[in-house]
Amino acid sequence: MSTAAELPEEKRFVYELILRQLVLDGFSATATTLSQALKVAAPKEVRNEPGNRLTRLVQLGLEKERDATGKAVPSGVAAPEDTGRPRSYDPEYEAKAGPPVRRHPNFQTKFITTHKNAVRCVKFSPDGKYVATGSADTSIKMMDVRKMKAFNQSADDDMAHSVKPVIRTFYDHTQPVNDFSFHPTQNVLASCAKDQTIKFYDYTHPHARRSFRTIQDTSNVRSVCFHPSGDFLISGADHPTIRLYDVNTLQCFAGSRPDEFHTGPVTQVRYSPEGNMYASCSKDGAVKIWDAVSNRVINTIPKAHQGAEPTTLQFSKNQRYMLTGGKDASISIWELSSGRQLQRIFSGAAWKYRLQATFNYTEDFILTTEESTFSVLVWDARSGEMMQRLGGHSNVISWLAASPVSNDVVTASMDHRARFWAGEG
Repeated sequence: MSTAAELPEEKRFVYELILRQLVLDGFSATATTLSQALKVAAPKEVRNEPGNRLTRLVQLGLEKERDATGKAVPSGVAAPEDTGRPRSYDPEYEAKAGPPVRRHPNFQTKFITTHKNAVRCVKFSPDGKYVATGSADTSIKMMDVRKMKAFNQSADDDMAHSVKPVIRTFYDHTQPVNDFSFHPTQNVLASCAKDQTIKFYDYTHPHARRSFRTIQDTSNVRSVCFHPSGDFLISGADHPTIRLYDVNTLQCFAGSRPDEFHTGPVTQVRYSPEGNMYASCSKDGAVKIWDAVSNRVINTIPKAHQGAEPTTLQFSKNQRYMLTGGKDASISIWELSSGRQLQRIFSGAAWKYRLQATFNYTEDFILTTEESTFSVLVWDARSGEMMQRLGGHSNVISWLAASPVSNDVVTASMDHRARFWAGEG
């Protein structure tokens, strides 16, 4: 067996990347054990690191292999465009290289599904193949993206409507559905609702109508999010404690420092792409960034939206920035390392409902909802210029989600409908 001194430099580099990835994903104990076996030092802690280098190298290698052999990249692995530019929000890079030419996508409604009450949340699966919608009527619908793209909503003939995009409907919650999270590697959807429960569904089972597992909370569960490893799930509820669950055992954990907790209901929780951090926002007006291993606060932005309630959170892919939206009718981009506000965009008068905001999959654009016009606004993420307005709903848009692999978008509305928009260009 080779010792550390005997390892070739290239192999040592590979081992170091693997150990670093384990630490980033929260498996520090595993990294330590493997480090001792390999006799290669593992990083003790990694915070606020830009980008997932191991994953990027694997993606680039698979793309090179495809070019050389003609074989497709394995399903679920996104092949990056070789543009020389980061495929994420990175104003520092563009300050040096100059801004690229951006053309916003042309969006077309391809499919509309109707619930019996307001549609409250929508979410794409990590591979972009499925969409889930949740309603105040307590139901959850699962839809096939490929079938939605093939559907012609504007056609009148039966042939055009022969495609059936809705593949499952779940009836298990007893009160309105609040949020979703797709498992990163398994065909499992987690949902939470006002009935104080978190439920888990196998969305590929052809006859499934109910969840196969339930977690009972003590109050309205507002938000859930799987860790990128799939082994843990965090939740935010009407109490100020963020709870962490071991997905396999359902054992519950919470932070040990109540002085770091929010002082009001937690409205949303989201993990960073690499899982070493998570973010939360609350009716107390604050946005908090947490260390996902220690459950300690890294940074707090006490009045992120002028004291108004923050309603949405999203990490940039490189984990250097955070997108937030709030009931002050603004969206902001924050630099995580300093807590500095880099950009603020206003999208109308103060809001009664939740302002939603999301990057598109390249992070060139930001999509937001506009309460007064029942529209989606498309903004240039760097300049803050409004590029496009998408209309079609007849009531307030309560949620929107952007595909992680394409320019497709889904909107949910209080008009009881969810609309799938195919983005071209």
